[in-house]
Amino acid sequence: MALGGVNQPDNHATSTYAWQFEYQESISSWLAASLSWLNEGHLPDDSRDGATAQLWVSTPKWHDLAFSFGAGPYLYFDTEARAAGSTYSDAHGVGGIATASVAADLGKSWFMSLNANGIYTPGDVHTYAFLLGVGYRFAPLDRSLSADADSAGAWLSGRQQLQAFGGMKIFNDLNAQQRETFGADYHLALNHVVAWSATWFDDPGSPRSLHDRAASQFWLFHDIDPAHLSLSVGLGGYYQFGTPPVPATTTFERISGLTGIRAEWEWARQFSLIFTWYRKFTTDNTDRDLLTLGVGCRF
Repeated sequence: MALGGVNQPDNHATSTYAWQFEYQESISSWLAASLSWLNEGHLPDDSRDGATAQLWVSTPKWHDLAFSFGAGPYLYFDTEARAAGSTYSDAHGVGGIATASVAADLGKSWFMSLNANGIYTPGDVHTYAFLLGVGYRFAPLDRSLSADADSAGAWLSGRQQLQAFGGMKIFNDLNAQQRETFGADYHLALNHVVAWSATWFDDPGSPRSLHDRAASQFWLFHDIDPAHLSLSVGLGGYYQFGTPPVPATTTFERISGLTGIRAEWEWARQFSLIFTWYRKFTTDNTDRDLLTLGVGCRF
């Protein structure tokens, strides 16, 4: 589901845009779980986004409308302006999110949803957002076909994967500067829900001695078989090779954290198109977004 709308701080002094991507999985007829990425736009002193996980309780339909209520943690990344906007800091933390939603069917699989979010983050700005969007319900897989090697359930063609990718990195500063990045990735499925990856990045926009970076992550993934689609969330570490310029103009943090959201679509047996959104998070105000698009081969 994709949503967009308006976001306000709890003092209602100003407003900005907001958008959200969400994946929701039913647990029972009245209970569901979701993962989403929420961008809260640009408030005067805060540019915040992050990942949410929520449990949802839904009511029976009333006049073709479905009401649901969700709550859970919000892992956020906030670029905060300081000293009248001349400097900034990259703040991180965990807050809470609660959502009330009403959805109406648009057809067999499509639906429209109106969501009201309330976000509480101790030590940071509290916000409210109203979002309108559309979603798509994937049809459940017919398990009677699971014995057929050509069925939708047999599309995943190997536990190992090599990927070559390119994209951009976006600095989490007040100017949101952009640079290109390239690299390669090795992905190994450890079981049907957990995978591990090792990734090499080349950043040609960095000083010559700082082009090479490496990352390792563990991923939770879920296959949407009828769509030949796999969605993943990852967490791990990011390592900077090389020696910083002398004299160094900024602080230098060699090891930092890395999260990731990954969507893989297998367009032919063994070959996939992969989009990954990484977030490097640091303690020295050098957070980065890395958006990559690549082609992978499973074996």
